[in-house]
Amino acid sequence: MDDNQNINFLKDFTDQGLKYLVQCSNIPEEGGELFKICLDFWYFFTMDILQKTKKNIFSGITPNPIPGMNLDTSQSLLQNSFMHGQIYPKILEELRETMIDKMAKPKEVLVVIDDNGEAVEEHFQDTETIHLYEQMREILVFLTNIDSKAMDRCTQRRLDKITSDKSYFSFDRLNKLCWALGSISGCMSIDDENRFVVAVVKELLNLCEKT
Repeated sequence: MDDNQNINFLKDFTDQGLKYLVQCSNIPEEGGELFKICLDFWYFFTMDILQKTKKNIFSGITPNPIPGMNLDTSQSLLQNSFMHGQIYPKILEELRETMIDKMAKPKEVLVVIDDNGEAVEEHFQDTETIHLYEQMREILVFLTNIDSKAMDRCTQRRLDKITSDKSYFSFDRLNKLCWALGSISGCMSIDDENRFVVAVVKELLNLCEKT
């Protein structure tokens, strides 16, 4: 098998495997154990991509070659490969949407609606939910630092859908989106974040008028 065949073989299997993991992350389940397992993978996966693309951590390190592939080709795959240019961007786009759609409640949120429809203060002591939020927040921070423009596009699409599609709108979806937006505060450049916040606030004010 020549190098091009090896590359295509690796590309196809990596792409398919990551798609399965995204699908597993989106399965509705009681307790969310499968999601937590997937979350552990996504945490180290996104952190690894960030380290490789932003910090050049493999400089001077010789990676283990793929069987049947020469060392130069293997090293190129790990450092600049199609993974970062063709496979990862598509998967990370889906992962951003998953993290937003499933975002956990931050511990700062202390006001909830009770069974009578009244807004009441909640004494938040669910350490498992706090841990889940912190891990998801870090993944979103990694995703934003990997590609802030892609995160901007993803959140705008979700916000547009919530504000324009009445059948899609729910307070739960809106809350999760707002928690996700709050979790990436400070990850963009000052100019990009100012523009982003203004756009989001305008959309939310629009939503208030409509609802």
